[in-house]
Amino acid sequence: MGRRRTAAAAALVIAAGLALARAPEVAALKAHLDRMTALDERTKAAHEKGAIGERAVAAAAYYRAEARLWLEQERARRGHL
Repeated sequence: MGRRRTAAAAALVIAAGLALARAPEVAALKAHLDRMTALDERTKAAHEKGAIGERAVAAAAYYRAEARLWLEQERARRGHL
């Protein structure tokens, strides 16, 4: 294998290692998004029953959007949208 091929292969190995090292962050952020989605849905249902107010609904929607943003930012850092 020539030097260029060796360097290219080494770069791929490093890139793969970095992607694997960040995989737990993506999984954790996905789990967080799932929790915030469930919270948002429960909050909307409780609001429809008159159990909670508009502020709680707005807060849950905000936290869901924030979780989605964090996940997308991490995916963008990894180069995967």
